[in-house]
Amino acid sequence: MLNYLHSQWYRTVRRKYLYIALAAALALGALYLYLVRAAIGDRPIGLESGVEEIVSLTPYVGFYAILLINDGAFSDERRLGTFKNDISFGFSRETLYFGKLISCLVFCVLGMILLAVPVLGMGVLILGVRDWEIFGIQMELFGRTVLAAFPLWLCGAAAANALSCVLRKSVFVVMSYIAAFNLGNLMLRLMARLEPVWEKIRTHFPMGLLDDLSNGMLLEDGRFMARCWVMGLLFTAVFVAAGYFGFRRAEVK
Repeated sequence: MLNYLHSQWYRTVRRKYLYIALAAALALGALYLYLVRAAIGDRPIGLESGVEEIVSLTPYVGFYAILLINDGAFSDERRLGTFKNDISFGFSRETLYFGKLISCLVFCVLGMILLAVPVLGMGVLILGVRDWEIFGIQMELFGRTVLAAFPLWLCGAAAANALSCVLRKSVFVVMSYIAAFNLGNLMLRLMARLEPVWEKIRTHFPMGLLDDLSNGMLLEDGRFMARCWVMGLLFTAVFVAAGYFGFRRAEVK
């Protein structure tokens, strides 16, 4: 496993797609901040005045950034025949799948850090901070939001890795990822209009938890953090198991 991880990490850090994905995400963050700066003109404003919006968007941004990072790091595995070559070198499918899963988690976490720190830094430089005490309180809320969203992001990483191992084309991975979470959430919303119990069920699924987290449930319910971790880890295990069994049966080319 260690030999495979070393080879996987070596290949990943040399892929240009990963850096293109990170650069694109940073560029979008910088563009958003400059548009805010342009909209307010010369009026004094501090980053703390917009942190609430950042906190509400963070759960969703992180969830889809996971997909972007995974796709940038591993999208060419099947196109280049990497799986087939690794199997010919004697690596088992278990090693390939779980090694890729570990690599996915490592690079997604590192990628999120590499995105969050520069974007917040650019926010301080572009918008400034007028009240550091308020900013500190809001950064504490931001940290708690990230902590609550983290197991849900793990769930997303496990799903992205499972799809990458089973599906051959990157576009199918992206479409399946979006459909699995967003269409499922939409269906539960529609069913909740007919029977209210479905709304309660929806709030235990990843996208429902992200919706509640974005809407400030973390401040209203002291048990919400625990629910995010329990359900996030549960769905992570489900996607890991489903991806593993799917990969064992998939034809490797």
